[in-house]
Amino acid sequence: MKNHQFRIDLITRHGKVQSFRKKGEVWEQTSSRGIKRKATAEQVLNHLLPALAMNKPKRAAVEVRFFKGKVPKPKNKDKTLW
Repeated sequence: MKNHQFRIDLITRHGKVQSFRKKGEVWEQTSSRGIKRKATAEQVLNHLLPALAMNKPKRAAVEVRFFKGKVPKPKNKDKTLW
């Protein structure tokens, strides 16, 4: 398994999805509006760790998906946590 085979989705309680995936040497962050930004590994962790550390499961959720081939682009469906 390699980093570029994963996509990490951070889903807020309002259904907004931020997606992170590795492209080449940098991480790419895709916002719920489709805006793409380059990110360092530290920036990715700074977004994910607070969501994982909270003891309030209805505030945010993190989904990690593994793909054997090319990682598909996230579909911006409205996801809700409840």
